[in-house]
Amino acid sequence: MYGIYIKVLNIIKICLFYLLNSVLICFFVAINKIVLMISNFAPMGTMFRFHKNKNNMIITFL
Repeated sequence: MYGIYIKVLNIIKICLFYLLNSVLICFFVAINKIVLMISNFAPMGTMFRFHKNKNNMIITFL
């Protein structure tokens, strides 16, 4: 009985972990798209300096 309970808990933990990961990935993709839009519309001398990488985007405030 106790072993079944632990298995169910593990399955729930794995599901939550994957759910959280997918939400975080969607969040980061959305941020990257917004950053791309801002960097396309923003003039050169803004507060943002954009470092464009293939994998990720880092915004530094100057």
